[in-house]
Amino acid sequence: MAVSKEESEKVRNFLDRKRLIHMYEEGRSSFELEYKRHNSAGECAWISFLIKVFRVPHTDEVECFIYTYDITEQIQNDIIMGMIADREFDFIGLLYVKSGMFEIVKKSNRLKSLKIKKKYSYRECMYHFCKKYIPENEKDQFDQATSLDEIVNGIRCNNRYTVTYKCIETRETRCKQTDYFSLDASAGIILVVRTDVTSTYEKDLKQIREIRDAKKEADRANQAKSMFISNMSHDMRTPLNGILGYADIALREKNADSMQEYIEKIKISGKFLLSLINDTLELSRIESGK
Repeated sequence: MAVSKEESEKVRNFLDRKRLIHMYEEGRSSFELEYKRHNSAGECAWISFLIKVFRVPHTDEVECFIYTYDITEQIQNDIIMGMIADREFDFIGLLYVKSGMFEIVKKSNRLKSLKIKKKYSYRECMYHFCKKYIPENEKDQFDQATSLDEIVNGIRCNNRYTVTYKCIETRETRCKQTDYFSLDASAGIILVVRTDVTSTYEKDLKQIREIRDAKKEADRANQAKSMFISNMSHDMRTPLNGILGYADIALREKNADSMQEYIEKIKISGKFLLSLINDTLELSRIESGK
């Protein structure tokens, strides 16, 4: 049932009778092995062998009990958490409200300072982290936001409390986010997850800059359009006044030569007005993509 010859050979060697007797005689009485095999549905599953070896008092024989467990879900969770921790999370920890202690249960390989399964004073951890990594102008805000009272109140109100802040690591400014969740309210245990959100933060800043630049460009375009309309309205009014004025004079003029002169000026003003209208229509076609 093993998924490969290597896995099969590993199990065969582990369950070898002479090996088990030899190991027992050297003082070992418990053995464990994990291996991968196919289950009844043909799917891959992780199996754990747990062997307990003992000597029967009356017969002096060596016997063993073999327990078999399906640990597929546990292995998958460990793999998933490992991948997440390496790629996104700095650490996953537990905060004990009643004692004020804090411990790391899973951490990224990047995090060297804290050890797994060792309890620290949460207040001292935050103090040293703030002193070493938080920019000077944000220390007070960070200290207040990560205080135990603030966290407990935030979780009580929203079932989750989140703090986002900047920190300086190896002379590089990073953006971190710490989420606090109530894991066991009666026992006062809080799940703490710190994530590096620098890439998301930088992406958001870029989008904000692009939106701001686009708004400035739109404001400049609107201002230019307003100036254009204002100037065009004035420029159109000038030849139109000429047309109306010379038309009014021409209607009262009896001299044919003078009337001809007025009509020519009306024509000139009309051509100029037409060119302005054509320019306005051309701008409209440009804006509409035509």
